[in-house]
Amino acid sequence: MRYLTQAGGSLGSETHRWIAEECLNEGIDFVVMYGQTEATARMAYLPPEFALEKVGSVGIAIPGGRMAVLDEVGTIHDNPGALGELVYWGANVTMGYASEAGDLMHGDEFGGCLQTGDIARIDEDGFFEIVGRKKRIVKVYGNRLGLDEMENMLRAEGYSVACIGKDDLVTVFCDSASFEELADLASKKTGFPKRVFNVKPIDSLPRNESGKILYSELSAWL
Repeated sequence: MRYLTQAGGSLGSETHRWIAEECLNEGIDFVVMYGQTEATARMAYLPPEFALEKVGSVGIAIPGGRMAVLDEVGTIHDNPGALGELVYWGANVTMGYASEAGDLMHGDEFGGCLQTGDIARIDEDGFFEIVGRKKRIVKVYGNRLGLDEMENMLRAEGYSVACIGKDDLVTVFCDSASFEELADLASKKTGFPKRVFNVKPIDSLPRNESGKILYSELSAWL
C-alpha cells in the first residue's frame, strides 16, 4: 500500500495522530482531505509530509482552487492568524441548487465561490484548521465563542461533553463521572466568568447512527 486517504468527516485528533504514526512506520503516505458536496467533494488536502506536524488541519487548497476566510463584515482575509468563515473558489463549485426541473434553466448562481459555513483559522504556514460551524457561534459579553471549539478544549482535558448555548449563557452537557469542576475549567480556558457556564450531567450524549451528537435533542432538556 502506497497511499491512505481520508475524507467525509473529522477523524478527531487522537485517531488522526494514531493513523499518521502507523502510516509513517509502514512507509505509507497518509492524506487527510476536506470538502463539501457543493464543490464535488474535494477542496483541500493535508500533504502527507505534514500529517503528524499538523494534526487537525485540513491543509491547503487543491490545485486550481483557492481558500480564504470571511470576517463578520464581509472582508476576505488570507493572512496567518485570520479567523472567519471558510470560503473556497474553484471550477469544481456547483452552479446552484435545483428543487424542480425549471431550476435547471438558471445560470451559474454561485460564480465559482462557495461559502462553506465552517469557521476556520489560518496558521502561521497558511494551512487551514476548522474550529467550528458558523451556526455554532454565540456571543458572550460581546465576544464570539465557538461552541465546537469549546467542546474540543474540554475534551482535550478528558471530558465527554456537548455544548449548546445562546448569548451570555453556555450549557455544557457532560456524561463523564466527574463534572463538578467543569464550570471552573471552562471559565479558566475561555476567560469568561464561571456564571456563563451551566453544567448539566447526562447519562449519555444522544447520537445518530454515525456517532454525531444530536444537538436538537439536547435543546429539549433546557
